[in-house]
Amino acid sequence: MVDLPSRNERRDVLDQAWAPFLADCGIEMVAVPNRHPDPAAYLKRLGASGVILTGGGNISPSLGTRDGRPAQLPASATDLAPERDVTETALLRASIAEGWPVLGVCRGMQAMNLFHGGSVAPLAGHSGSRHSITSRQPGGVPTFDLDLSVNSYHDFGVPPDGVGEGLVVLADAEGWPEMFVHTGLRHLGIMWHPERNRPAAASDIALFNRFFTTGSN
Repeated sequence: MVDLPSRNERRDVLDQAWAPFLADCGIEMVAVPNRHPDPAAYLKRLGASGVILTGGGNISPSLGTRDGRPAQLPASATDLAPERDVTETALLRASIAEGWPVLGVCRGMQAMNLFHGGSVAPLAGHSGSRHSITSRQPGGVPTFDLDLSVNSYHDFGVPPDGVGEGLVVLADAEGWPEMFVHTGLRHLGIMWHPERNRPAAASDIALFNRFFTTGSN
């Protein structure tokens, strides 16, 4: 989200890197405008079969939770986009009714965690770095082959004790979740940015293909 007060304009923005990455994955993309009166109906009319919640700024109190409770947000968050949070809440709720797979990336994973009743917290030293992650193999949920060195561009993350209801951690960095999956819904979150790796990592392409095109999370 970009504000241009001199032009009386507020713009939605999306990293151009998403187009070539999703092309590598064999996935056709369409952007969802914030402030659309019914974003779920818009996607249904277009015949969309899944949702990606991308990275961006921080999350505002306009984000709703699955059960209607207030989201557990840190008071220090700035760079907010409440219009986006209203849109993403609507899409997350619609995904339950429609059976859409939803993959949250960085901010998107945080939004998904808050939607399911979890929390986010400040995390220093992760923005603009690469770090190692540890892959977990919990029973009863799908597992993925992962690149164990990932990029990192976030100042907030999901704390170890703040994972939302129904979410199971599949990878972490020093205890902080880097990937999770929901046990009952097709909701998956990752904290790294696959679209910012050029060339794209084979493990990320395989993850997106499996999640969106094979009907399996």
